[in-house]
Amino acid sequence: MELTLNLPGGMWQRIRDVRSRVSEAAAHLPAELRAAAVMVTGELVENAVKYGVCVPELDDVVVHVAIGEGAVTVEVSNGVASQGAIDEVAARVRRIQESADRESLYVARLEELLRTPGASGGLGLYRIGFEGRFELSCGNVGRVLTVRATRVLP
Repeated sequence: MELTLNLPGGMWQRIRDVRSRVSEAAAHLPAELRAAAVMVTGELVENAVKYGVCVPELDDVVVHVAIGEGAVTVEVSNGVASQGAIDEVAARVRRIQESADRESLYVARLEELLRTPGASGGLGLYRIGFEGRFELSCGNVGRVLTVRATRVLP
């Protein structure tokens, strides 16, 4: 059997464009911090695209990036299919917030993915907390989930 799928045009190009615009906006920051901001934005937007759904309150992904004198903040909102999905993200964010060793969380998830054929997902938020050194928070209004990542500037 042969299966041909036409995926929504430009989805990945839009993600590349968002990453590029963040890189340009953060050009004045040290290279490591600029790269972290781009990575964090990419992870959050990709999660929203992969796991988000259209809901009456929000039919697309909304991205806000603020680069100020004191911090870089990336906020991404998307619709979610269920309260369970919101609870899962919130639990993961809490684990990251409460962890004294974010590297261990990240490595443990990598090992879990390697041990479980066919498993996917759940790595991006750990990457944001460990590699990006951003603080995470999340909240929801109805079926709209907003994940916020903030890193205080040196």
